[in-house]
Amino acid sequence: MVRAKLLVTISVALAILTSVMVYHKQPEKAVPVVSKPIPVNVEHSPKLASEAKRLGLDITNVNVTYKKNLNYGGVTSGATIYGFYQPPNTIYIRPDKPANERRVLAHEYMHYVYAQKLSDADKELWSQIYEQYQSKDPYIKRQLTFYTDCDELCKLDESHSMSCVEMPPATLQAKVNAYCDKFIPNRRLLF
Repeated sequence: MVRAKLLVTISVALAILTSVMVYHKQPEKAVPVVSKPIPVNVEHSPKLASEAKRLGLDITNVNVTYKKNLNYGGVTSGATIYGFYQPPNTIYIRPDKPANERRVLAHEYMHYVYAQKLSDADKELWSQIYEQYQSKDPYIKRQLTFYTDCDELCKLDESHSMSCVEMPPATLQAKVNAYCDKFIPNRRLLF
């Protein structure tokens, strides 16, 4: 029991250090992420909760809140951080960028989905979608250049968020749209 708590504590500490809108390489011995976190104290900013509801996001087990001064060294120098997902269940959004708020919330939510809600079958499906379509997309390729130290797992995670949130449905294959719509039912509000 003590060992399990220590592993969870270490896992959370590593996640805090390595996951800020950028998914970095896993440590040599990666600690498995709990598939369904049990929130101790779920908090929602009323405005962000309202945006999540409009998009159809299930934030029941997710802390969604504002945080100033989002700084992180894992992206290209000079890049602006608008939000980040902190495992296992917290999404932070910069309060001073309201024009991007809905899209940033959805992007970070998709990181949460990738890390916590996807079944192995869904992860395999996304891997196939990425290989077949998204890895070749010029927008995805260009956006991934902003993330330093981005390995294949990082590319899958980031393309998962980018494809479902930043790319208009008309530009995506039907298979990609169907996949993204499972997690963001009203994502057309993003465009």
